[in-house]
Amino acid sequence: MEWSDKYKRPSRAGHTRSFGWPNPLIDPARPVFFTELSRHLNTCLRLGTLKTPISVCDIGAGAGRGVFEFARLFKRVARIVLLDPNPHLVESAQRMIETHRGKASSFDAIRYVCSNVEEFCGEVFEFVSCLNLIDRHSSPRRLYRHLFEMVKPSGYLLLASPLDFKNHITALNERVKCITELLEGDDWEVRFLTDLPYEVREGRVWLRFASQLLLARKTERNDRRTSSE
Repeated sequence: MEWSDKYKRPSRAGHTRSFGWPNPLIDPARPVFFTELSRHLNTCLRLGTLKTPISVCDIGAGAGRGVFEFARLFKRVARIVLLDPNPHLVESAQRMIETHRGKASSFDAIRYVCSNVEEFCGEVFEFVSCLNLIDRHSSPRRLYRHLFEMVKPSGYLLLASPLDFKNHITALNERVKCITELLEGDDWEVRFLTDLPYEVREGRVWLRFASQLLLARKTERNDRRTSSE
């Protein structure tokens, strides 16, 4: 699960010695996706394809592991918003981040917001992420428009999704086969497009997906369009 690598190992009898494992109902993903994501972003920072952002927002942050990794990576960040509509997830995320946080001042910059992206408007950020949420939204293109508007000129958008759409959530005409389809019509500079392993639990079954991961930067044409609107 997202935080399972931060817990003590289970005993031979299969029981945990301390806290116990995170609740699978509110923490249903293994951490390999987030550790690999952190590695990719760290490489981008080293190579200069990603500049350290001052402001960050994670949309649909879930149990908060993504925000935790961003706070560790972006040492000079002044503002991090963890956004999720589920109050139980927001509470769990705050508890886990505070438990495992480091000494970096970036952890003090985290603000926990219980809201959906449609209601959270007006703020813009240098780095906006939306991880493994696109295929759990009724209208991925509408979601993307909100994300687009939240990214500052020359800022970055980080998207990830296994694109495992469900009939009861997303209509056929709303689906995309590749994350880059969402960006069509806007001018972005793609910094990388790759797949990461993403493991989630459904009941007593673990599913392993290849989650598409994309990092893109708003181009100058987008900058001019945003300022003129």
